[in-house]
Amino acid sequence: MEQSLYQPLLGPEFCRVLTLLPGRREDPLICGLEVVKLDPNLRYEALSYVWEEKIPLCLEHKDNVEYRRKKFEKDVICNNHQIRVKENLFAALLQLRAMSGQEPRKLWIDALCIDQCNKAELGAQVAIMRHIYRSAERVLIWIGDEDDDVTPSWNLLQRYARDFQQIVPSTTARLCGIAGRLGSLPYKLVYNADVATTSHFFEYLIRRAQPVQNLLSALEVSEENLENVDRGILGRPWFQRVWTLQEIVVSRSALLLYGPFSMPWTDFQQFFNS
Repeated sequence: MEQSLYQPLLGPEFCRVLTLLPGRREDPLICGLEVVKLDPNLRYEALSYVWEEKIPLCLEHKDNVEYRRKKFEKDVICNNHQIRVKENLFAALLQLRAMSGQEPRKLWIDALCIDQCNKAELGAQVAIMRHIYRSAERVLIWIGDEDDDVTPSWNLLQRYARDFQQIVPSTTARLCGIAGRLGSLPYKLVYNADVATTSHFFEYLIRRAQPVQNLLSALEVSEENLENVDRGILGRPWFQRVWTLQEIVVSRSALLLYGPFSMPWTDFQQFFNS
């Protein structure tokens, strides 16, 4: 008998965890799903990413070739079922598999771990999503695949973060963003009780940190370079979604992933630490 793609969840404290199996880049992506109970001993990483568009992963559409061609892009084999996912998630899975070497990787990914066609399950899992991200060993922030136009901005960001740690050592970081310096972010990238907008964030830095211009001068950070980082990194869709911040705020640890490159989220934060 063929294994079901989605075994039923056993209660509100249960979810599914995906096991991503090792393989070469040209191999099919193969994974399995298992029902688990959320408890302190459960080890997995949670993926934070952008869906690109809402994708109903409903099996009733599996025979509608035109529907699949328009809505889906790449094949993943899960519990011996071939399913289709958008290119952004497929790229993330490829990269995570490459990073894992010969070891399987335990992941929670909403698009695959939740039966998107079961409305009752979907609602129940959304209700505990905060708990799922908080319970993960680490949240993996996938901002997208490598792009020749963006990589120089990433390299600048890594250099600034490294230099900042050398010039202004600190062990406490607040969640804030590069565009707070420029006042150009389309939504607030700050999660702090006394900071409501990017303009308030600018005043906050003036009050609590070294004068911003002096600090940036010490790091040899130019306005033009900051604008390049703003467009190249913060212009990526992950930074345009408010809910993604909620996934990071509750995390115990987080890693920023851009193609084959990675940076601890704390390094990203610390560059703008008060």
